[in-house]
Amino acid sequence: MRVLIVDDEPEAAEYLLQLLESHCKAEFTDVAHNGAEALEKLNHGSFELVFLDIQMPSMDGFELLSALPAHSRPGVIFTSAHTEYAWNAYQVDAIDYLAKPITVAALLKAMQKAARYLQFPDTASEVTHAPRVLSVFDGHDYQFLPHDQIMRIEAEGSYARIFLKNNTSTVVSKRLRLLEQELQNRGFVRCHRSHLVNLQFIERFSKSQGGHLTLQNGDLVPVSGGYRADLGKHLNVS
Repeated sequence: MRVLIVDDEPEAAEYLLQLLESHCKAEFTDVAHNGAEALEKLNHGSFELVFLDIQMPSMDGFELLSALPAHSRPGVIFTSAHTEYAWNAYQVDAIDYLAKPITVAALLKAMQKAARYLQFPDTASEVTHAPRVLSVFDGHDYQFLPHDQIMRIEAEGSYARIFLKNNTSTVVSKRLRLLEQELQNRGFVRCHRSHLVNLQFIERFSKSQGGHLTLQNGDLVPVSGGYRADLGKHLNVS
């Protein structure tokens, strides 16, 4: 599947390119940073799928789409930080509509839809051998954090702080619940309403003083009753 990313924000385009290269199968991926450049590439190239930003100067995503011959339009997945355009996107038969910042889970789901829509069964999203990397936005940059470097994650209101193996941490604009969904079945377990831990870094599970975990770096992480049974199953203790 040949993919074109159209986005006037270089950082957003690069972020999506990194996600596609790390987690999905694509024969060729190219980038256009405005509508005119995208129109040129689409008219002279053979792309089956376009990730199309909506708000762009001079020519927005919908105007670009209307400038293409209907019989030769590729499949379209709209990308936008604004959800109010979703209805318009589906009115022009978009395959999917991804809200920025794009998560790996949402991208994989969209790529699976695209594979079915475009009848590319052999190029559906690949997760089995994909690098285990968490993609997050810290307010300035997109970061790609290997799962085996993440020791634990702690909720901070509508944000979350990720603690890394190298004794550094970073705050990201994503709730703990969403991070838990992305890390599901990846060796992470919720032990408290505000804490998610990487099982490989747990050194001790103490039931005293309400229950807590001791990690390899000495961090103490509380365990609450509602999560104790599930944690015990993962640690093979009762």
